[in-house]
Amino acid sequence: MGVNDQGKNRHHDAAQTVVELFLHAGAEGWCVGIFPHERHDADAYGAAMSMSAVLEAVGCETVVVLDMTAPPSLNALPILKEPLIPERGDSVPALDLALAVDCYEASRLGKRAPYYVDALYQAVIDHHLYEGDLLPYSYIDVHAAAACELCYVLIDAMEQRVGRSLFTKDIAVLLLAGIVTDTGRYTYSNTTPRVMRQAATLIERFPIDLPTLHYHLFDKTTLGFLQLRGDVFQNAERSCNDHVIIAHISREMIDRYDIQDDDLAKLASELRFVEGTEVVLLHVETPTGVRINIRAGENFNAAEFARRYGGGGHARAAGVTIKDITLEEAMAMTRRDIAEALVSSE
Repeated sequence: MGVNDQGKNRHHDAAQTVVELFLHAGAEGWCVGIFPHERHDADAYGAAMSMSAVLEAVGCETVVVLDMTAPPSLNALPILKEPLIPERGDSVPALDLALAVDCYEASRLGKRAPYYVDALYQAVIDHHLYEGDLLPYSYIDVHAAAACELCYVLIDAMEQRVGRSLFTKDIAVLLLAGIVTDTGRYTYSNTTPRVMRQAATLIERFPIDLPTLHYHLFDKTTLGFLQLRGDVFQNAERSCNDHVIIAHISREMIDRYDIQDDDLAKLASELRFVEGTEVVLLHVETPTGVRINIRAGENFNAAEFARRYGGGGHARAAGVTIKDITLEEAMAMTRRDIAEALVSSE
């Protein structure tokens, strides 16, 4: 048996174990809490809402527990379950099962982590690089493009087990939103035949308005955001023999242009397209510190670089939020560290 076959079998077994857990939870009427990562994006939100609907369809009670209201870029996506937000005072019930989606560790849940840890059982659906031991009910495939890709696999398997349709049009929209964003409209290297087949199947089964979905996820913008974008590009700096681009967004810039702070990472992705660029470091000043969005080419591991500060993500795209540090301090630190990291990666 080849290495690829072993990996496929391992992922298949993990998926079946999680499916068995979900069906048991439905048969017992468990209360399931679903936790996407902090500052959820389309993939995390789509996975959370989709699994909430499917788990309720097989007999569970569910709550989707968020750290904030959905950012404007996600407002057009279906709300299949009114979310609970503990930081605004919402009460989270006692949970039989806590499901983390698009993340594998409680540290990425922020202040919601105790609700996840205190549940009787925990499960994971994720596609990020990970370290250490995994929970028994973990469906993690680091080669998957999106958590929504893995949710599709689970829902499809559950449909076959229960003998009835579990996919709906709303679930299809949510899954497509997660897949299309995490593959960069099917342009990133993580775009595989499987995600293309999933998308084709969903579009065949349900009448989905793809142009409108793409408009809300990618193209809809404001004049203020475009003006901010111009400032970021104008002030971006080259470093490390032009292999690195270092950029920043201050709170003053965010306030000046009156923009939302939820969709700035795509500016880092745009800077990665500059010819000859291996790494982009976009520093965003937050009320409590600095968030760093990291984008990398084939010869540099963005997730490994993020982990030195306590962050994580994918090899090509990662990030971290550093508390109690100024924008200037963060930029000086990463400028020094990226030079060292590039030397060691050669």
